[in-house]
Amino acid sequence: MAEDAGKVIVHLDVAKSGRSTCRATGEKIEKGEHRVGVEAYTGGHISMTWQKLVPFLEGCSVEYSKSSTGADKKTGQKFAKGDARFVATTKGARILLSLKSASEELQPVLEEAKEFKLLSMKGLENLKEHDRAEFFKHFSVSAAEQNAYNKEHPPPADQPSPPPAKKRKMAKNKAKAAKEDEEDEEDDAEAKEQEEQEEEEEAAEHAETATEQPKIGNKAVVGPSSSPSSDSNPPAGAADSKSKSKSKKRAAK
Repeated sequence: MAEDAGKVIVHLDVAKSGRSTCRATGEKIEKGEHRVGVEAYTGGHISMTWQKLVPFLEGCSVEYSKSSTGADKKTGQKFAKGDARFVATTKGARILLSLKSASEELQPVLEEAKEFKLLSMKGLENLKEHDRAEFFKHFSVSAAEQNAYNKEHPPPADQPSPPPAKKRKMAKNKAKAAKEDEEDEEDDAEAKEQEEQEEEEEAAEHAETATEQPKIGNKAVVGPSSSPSSDSNPPAGAADSKSKSKSKKRAAK
């Protein structure tokens, strides 16, 4: 949710007593001296923290957002990764502002702190040409001052984009690599399927071999454990002959 665009983030004030202390330097702020107030979380709650004008400005900087987690304190607009933004610090807290919001908030402070040189702001030398131009525009830097600063601090060059022919080649190589990876995955799947099939066939063959009886000619070979004993189980013909012999003996008697 966007915050009130008219909300004041950086307060310019005149000390009503000599009791306040500059959060940047630890020095006492004398009665009647100009001071900058910024709200910050301190002592378990949010309260106004005060600093002297020049130390406050010297603690400010410009930078590129390293992620998309921060937002402009004045408008609530989220920063995208790589956006140029303004940072004010107080009591260890960081107040983030867009370049436009920062110019609006700092204008009264800069008008009062004549001894501070705007172009000495930390991080300004690291801004790329288009972001530096935005800073100059919002902070009303004259053309002569811009030219002098850019001559002394040439802006970092933007990373050149590859020419169209190279882009097409890169895209073609990327597509080729993706296709090769897909083919490799298919080959691996086929090899795995074939290996599993061979293992199943080998297991089935082994099971079939284990259940077969060994044969000599057309007759199955009976092992010792299954062969009949001549003592305990005589052949059926021998038993009948012996019974007839006993019957003849009884008749003769």
